[in-house]
Amino acid sequence: MKKARPRRLTLGRLKAATSSAGLVETLRERILGGDFGEGAALPSERDIVETTGLGRGSVREALRVLEAEGLIRTKIGRNGGAFTSLPDEDDLTRFVSVFVRGRRVPVRALIEARSTIESSLAYYAALNREPSDIAALEAASAALEATPDGPEFARRNLSWHYCIAAASRNELLVAFLASIASALGRASVAHARAFEAGSVGEVRGAVIRAHRAITEAIVRGDADAAKRRMERHLRAYADSVSAADVDIG
Repeated sequence: MKKARPRRLTLGRLKAATSSAGLVETLRERILGGDFGEGAALPSERDIVETTGLGRGSVREALRVLEAEGLIRTKIGRNGGAFTSLPDEDDLTRFVSVFVRGRRVPVRALIEARSTIESSLAYYAALNREPSDIAALEAASAALEATPDGPEFARRNLSWHYCIAAASRNELLVAFLASIASALGRASVAHARAFEAGSVGEVRGAVIRAHRAITEAIVRGDADAAKRRMERHLRAYADSVSAADVDIG
Protein backbone atom coordinates (compact mmCIF):
# COMPACT_ATOMS: atom_id res chain seq x y z
CA MET A 1 0.00 0.00 0.00
CA LYS A 2 1.32 3.43 -0.96
CA LYS A 3 2.05 5.63 2.05
CA ALA A 4 -0.16 8.71 2.24
CA ARG A 5 1.59 12.05 2.04
CA PRO A 6 1.41 14.30 5.09
CA ARG A 7 -1.38 16.85 4.92
CA ARG A 8 -0.13 20.27 3.82
CA LEU A 9 -0.96 23.43 5.72
CA THR A 10 -2.83 26.19 3.89
CA LEU A 11 -2.62 29.82 4.91
CA GLY A 12 -4.69 32.89 4.11
CA ARG A 13 -3.40 36.42 3.59
CA LEU A 14 -2.19 38.25 6.70
CA LYS A 15 -1.81 41.98 7.10
CA ALA A 16 1.79 43.01 6.57
CA ALA A 17 1.63 45.05 9.79
CA THR A 18 1.46 41.85 11.82
CA SER A 19 4.89 40.86 10.49
CA SER A 20 6.48 37.64 11.75
CA ALA A 21 4.57 37.75 15.06
CA GLY A 22 1.25 37.32 13.30
CA LEU A 23 2.45 34.32 11.33
CA VAL A 24 3.96 32.76 14.47
CA GLU A 25 0.68 33.19 16.36
CA THR A 26 -1.44 31.83 13.49
CA LEU A 27 0.68 28.73 12.98
CA ARG A 28 1.17 28.11 16.71
CA GLU A 29 -2.57 28.19 17.38
CA ARG A 30 -3.41 25.93 14.44
CA ILE A 31 -0.76 23.36 15.41
CA LEU A 32 -1.58 23.34 19.13
CA GLY A 33 -5.31 23.52 18.43
CA GLY A 34 -5.18 20.26 16.52
CA ASP A 35 -6.02 21.61 13.07
CA PHE A 36 -3.01 19.79 11.73
CA GLY A 37 -1.48 16.65 13.16
CA GLU A 38 2.16 15.99 13.77
CA GLY A 39 4.14 15.71 10.54
CA ALA A 40 1.93 17.96 8.40
CA ALA A 41 3.96 19.71 5.71
CA LEU A 42 4.11 23.49 5.68
CA PRO A 43 4.01 25.32 2.36
CA SER A 44 7.37 26.33 0.96
CA GLU A 45 8.87 29.59 2.14
CA ARG A 46 8.06 31.09 -1.24
CA ASP A 47 4.41 30.00 -1.07
CA ILE A 48 4.04 31.43 2.44
CA VAL A 49 5.39 34.77 1.22
CA GLU A 50 2.91 34.81 -1.66
CA THR A 51 -0.16 33.73 0.32
CA THR A 52 0.38 35.80 3.46
CA GLY A 53 1.74 38.99 1.95
CA LEU A 54 4.64 38.98 4.39
CA GLY A 55 8.26 39.63 3.44
CA ARG A 56 10.72 36.78 3.10
CA GLY A 57 12.65 37.97 6.15
CA SER A 58 9.50 37.96 8.29
CA VAL A 59 8.60 34.45 7.15
CA ARG A 60 12.06 33.12 7.92
CA GLU A 61 12.03 34.73 11.36
CA ALA A 62 8.60 33.19 12.13
CA LEU A 63 9.82 29.74 11.12
CA ARG A 64 12.93 30.10 13.28
CA VAL A 65 10.77 31.00 16.29
CA LEU A 66 8.46 28.03 15.75
CA GLU A 67 11.40 25.67 15.34
CA ALA A 68 12.92 26.97 18.59
CA GLU A 69 9.56 26.28 20.29
CA GLY A 70 9.59 22.71 18.99
CA LEU A 71 6.47 23.24 16.88
CA ILE A 72 8.11 22.62 13.52
CA ARG A 73 11.11 20.65 12.34
CA THR A 74 13.03 21.03 9.11
CA LYS A 75 14.36 18.34 6.82
CA ILE A 76 17.02 18.82 4.18
CA GLY A 77 17.00 17.08 0.82
CA ARG A 78 14.70 16.05 -1.95
CA ASN A 79 11.73 15.44 0.33
CA GLY A 80 12.72 18.16 2.74
CA GLY A 81 10.89 21.18 4.03
CA ALA A 82 9.22 22.31 7.23
CA PHE A 83 6.86 19.95 9.07
CA THR A 84 4.69 20.41 12.13
CA SER A 85 5.85 18.90 15.40
CA LEU A 86 4.51 18.67 18.94
CA PRO A 87 6.39 19.57 22.13
CA ASP A 88 7.95 16.72 24.08
CA GLU A 89 9.97 16.25 27.25
CA ASP A 90 13.19 17.13 25.47
CA ASP A 91 11.91 20.62 24.69
CA LEU A 92 10.97 21.27 28.31
CA THR A 93 14.26 19.79 29.47
CA ARG A 94 16.24 22.08 27.21
CA PHE A 95 14.51 25.26 28.39
CA VAL A 96 14.66 24.37 32.08
CA SER A 97 18.29 23.31 31.78
CA VAL A 98 19.17 26.69 30.31
CA PHE A 99 17.33 28.41 33.17
CA VAL A 100 18.98 26.28 35.86
CA ARG A 101 22.48 26.75 34.47
CA GLY A 102 22.03 30.37 33.50
CA ARG A 103 20.70 31.34 36.92
CA ARG A 104 23.25 29.08 38.63
CA VAL A 105 20.55 27.46 40.72
CA PRO A 106 22.04 25.89 43.88
CA VAL A 107 21.75 22.22 44.70
CA ARG A 108 19.50 23.05 47.64
CA ALA A 109 16.86 24.66 45.40
CA LEU A 110 16.99 21.78 42.93
CA ILE A 111 16.51 19.21 45.68
CA GLU A 112 13.54 21.17 47.07
CA ALA A 113 11.90 21.15 43.63
CA ARG A 114 12.67 17.47 43.28
CA SER A 115 11.09 16.70 46.65
CA THR A 116 7.89 18.50 45.72
CA ILE A 117 7.57 16.66 42.42
CA GLU A 118 8.70 13.22 43.52
CA SER A 119 6.56 12.95 46.63
CA SER A 120 3.53 13.32 44.35
CA LEU A 121 4.98 10.85 41.85
CA ALA A 122 5.43 8.28 44.63
CA TYR A 123 1.83 8.84 45.74
CA TYR A 124 0.41 8.26 42.27
CA ALA A 125 2.80 5.39 41.56
CA ALA A 126 1.29 3.51 44.50
CA LEU A 127 -2.18 4.12 43.07
CA ASN A 128 -1.50 3.47 39.40
CA ARG A 129 1.38 0.97 39.25
CA GLU A 130 1.03 -2.16 37.16
CA PRO A 131 2.86 -5.50 37.44
CA SER A 132 5.46 -4.38 34.90
CA ASP A 133 6.13 -1.23 36.96
CA ILE A 134 6.65 -3.27 40.11
CA ALA A 135 9.10 -5.55 38.30
CA ALA A 136 11.05 -2.58 36.92
CA LEU A 137 11.14 -0.84 40.30
CA GLU A 138 12.34 -3.92 42.16
CA ALA A 139 15.00 -4.57 39.50
CA ALA A 140 16.23 -0.98 39.76
CA SER A 141 16.36 -1.26 43.54
CA ALA A 142 18.38 -4.49 43.36
CA ALA A 143 20.79 -2.99 40.84
CA LEU A 144 21.34 0.01 43.08
CA GLU A 145 22.13 -2.13 46.10
CA ALA A 146 24.68 -4.11 44.07
CA THR A 147 26.54 -0.97 42.98
CA PRO A 148 29.43 0.57 44.95
CA ASP A 149 29.25 4.24 45.83
CA GLY A 150 30.32 6.72 43.17
CA PRO A 151 29.02 8.12 39.86
CA GLU A 152 27.48 4.77 38.83
CA PHE A 153 25.61 4.59 42.14
CA ALA A 154 24.26 8.09 41.47
CA ARG A 155 23.07 7.06 38.00
CA ARG A 156 21.35 3.93 39.28
CA ASN A 157 19.79 6.02 42.02
CA LEU A 158 18.21 8.26 39.38
CA SER A 159 17.10 5.22 37.39
CA TRP A 160 15.14 4.02 40.42
CA HIS A 161 13.46 7.40 40.75
CA TYR A 162 12.51 7.37 37.07
CA CYS A 163 10.87 3.98 37.50
CA ILE A 164 8.58 5.56 40.09
CA ALA A 165 7.86 8.46 37.75
CA ALA A 166 6.83 6.07 34.97
CA ALA A 167 4.58 4.13 37.34
CA SER A 168 2.71 7.30 38.33
CA ARG A 169 1.03 7.53 34.91
CA ASN A 170 1.02 11.32 35.30
CA GLU A 171 2.51 12.68 32.11
CA LEU A 172 2.83 16.28 33.31
CA LEU A 173 4.62 15.41 36.54
CA VAL A 174 6.92 13.07 34.62
CA ALA A 175 7.73 15.90 32.20
CA PHE A 176 8.55 18.22 35.09
CA LEU A 177 10.90 15.64 36.57
CA ALA A 178 12.52 15.01 33.19
CA SER A 179 13.03 18.76 32.77
CA ILE A 180 15.53 18.80 35.63
CA ALA A 181 17.10 15.44 34.81
CA SER A 182 20.53 16.66 33.67
CA ALA A 183 20.84 19.09 36.58
CA LEU A 184 19.61 16.39 38.93
CA GLY A 185 22.35 14.07 37.69
CA ARG A 186 25.02 16.70 38.26
CA ALA A 187 23.59 17.39 41.73
CA SER A 188 23.78 13.72 42.69
CA VAL A 189 27.40 13.44 41.62
CA ALA A 190 28.27 16.71 43.35
CA HIS A 191 26.60 15.42 46.48
CA ALA A 192 28.64 12.22 46.45
CA ARG A 193 31.84 14.19 46.09
CA ALA A 194 30.90 16.65 48.84
CA PHE A 195 31.20 14.03 51.59
CA GLU A 196 34.33 12.88 53.26
CA ALA A 197 35.26 9.27 52.53
CA GLY A 198 34.43 8.22 56.07
CA SER A 199 30.77 9.26 55.80
CA VAL A 200 29.98 7.89 52.32
CA GLY A 201 29.07 4.41 53.54
CA GLU A 202 26.63 5.84 56.04
CA VAL A 203 24.92 7.95 53.38
CA ARG A 204 24.74 5.02 50.95
CA GLY A 205 23.17 2.80 53.61
CA ALA A 206 20.53 5.44 54.41
CA VAL A 207 19.66 5.77 50.73
CA ILE A 208 19.23 2.02 50.32
CA ARG A 209 17.05 1.72 53.42
CA ALA A 210 14.85 4.58 52.27
CA HIS A 211 14.48 3.08 48.80
CA ARG A 212 13.43 -0.25 50.24
CA ALA A 213 10.74 1.39 52.39
CA ILE A 214 9.37 3.45 49.50
CA THR A 215 9.41 0.50 47.13
CA GLU A 216 7.49 -1.63 49.64
CA ALA A 217 4.82 1.06 50.05
CA ILE A 218 4.36 1.38 46.29
CA VAL A 219 4.21 -2.40 45.79
CA ARG A 220 1.43 -2.78 48.35
CA GLY A 221 -0.43 0.27 47.01
CA ASP A 222 -0.12 2.44 50.12
CA ALA A 223 -0.09 5.89 48.52
CA ASP A 224 0.06 7.91 51.73
CA ALA A 225 3.00 5.91 53.05
CA ALA A 226 4.82 6.14 49.72
CA LYS A 227 4.44 9.92 49.65
CA ARG A 228 5.41 10.33 53.30
CA ARG A 229 8.51 8.14 52.95
CA MET A 230 9.62 9.87 49.78
CA GLU A 231 9.25 13.26 51.46
CA ARG A 232 11.30 12.04 54.43
CA HIS A 233 13.95 10.54 52.17
CA LEU A 234 14.43 13.66 50.08
CA ARG A 235 14.25 15.96 53.09
CA ALA A 236 17.15 14.05 54.62
CA TYR A 237 18.99 14.30 51.33
CA ALA A 238 18.40 18.08 51.19
CA ASP A 239 19.64 18.46 54.75
CA SER A 240 22.78 16.49 53.94
CA VAL A 241 23.78 18.81 51.09
CA SER A 242 22.84 22.08 52.78
CA ALA A 243 26.35 22.49 54.13
CA ALA A 244 27.79 22.09 50.64
CA ASP A 245 25.33 24.28 48.77
CA VAL A 246 27.24 24.56 45.53
CA ASP A 247 25.74 25.61 42.22
CA ILE A 248 25.42 23.22 39.29
CA GLY A 249 26.43 25.44 36.43
